[in-house]
Amino acid sequence: MTLQEMLNQALNECGFSTYNLFVGASESEPLQVLALAQRELMDLSRSNWQVLEKTYEIELTGADSYPLPSDYRKFIFDTAFSTTHKMNFPASDAAWSYYKISGREGGGQYMMRIVNNRLEVMNQDIGTKIRIHYFSNALVLKDSGLMKTRFESNSDMIVLDDDLFMMGVIWRFSRAKGLEWESLKADYRKHRRNLLGTDRSSQTVVMTEAESWLPTPQADLMV
Repeated sequence: MTLQEMLNQALNECGFSTYNLFVGASESEPLQVLALAQRELMDLSRSNWQVLEKTYEIELTGADSYPLPSDYRKFIFDTAFSTTHKMNFPASDAAWSYYKISGREGGGQYMMRIVNNRLEVMNQDIGTKIRIHYFSNALVLKDSGLMKTRFESNSDMIVLDDDLFMMGVIWRFSRAKGLEWESLKADYRKHRRNLLGTDRSSQTVVMTEAESWLPTPQADLMV
């Protein structure tokens, strides 16, 4: 389903009028629904869905640092590989400083860390390729096949369960309109929990009210 179809379906279920446009609309209500849809999209993109697992490959050139993928959210712990070196990623500040000061250049391993949203690599062999798996934050599929992090067109689609997305928009819209929303949110939580459990081929994820739907981060990779 397209963004327009999903949002109109959500409005129908809430007993509200539908619209011809959401992206590019001038009326306040479709713009409000679009804003809630963007919020739901951002929330969904923070979970570790399989469809968001991507591979990033860089060829070492001796540069001081390398750009992260444009859709980068976080790297998946212990998934950095090279055919020539053992990987130390993310390297601790203590280890990085020690090897820099000592001049030992990582002790025969690639020392890597993320600083200011750039990937730094110590002890580089020019031409060697490093491959790292990461979680993307792009859930929106364009007509062109490109992936985006936000809705930009009424014809955009999402690569997750349409029903889950619509349920998220419905409880948010109901709350914004002062309607009953607690039971809608509870149903949404249950459906999301079940989908995450199935998607990760794991036990059902238990989420408390204080949590923001997210599985425990595998590692804090930011310096």
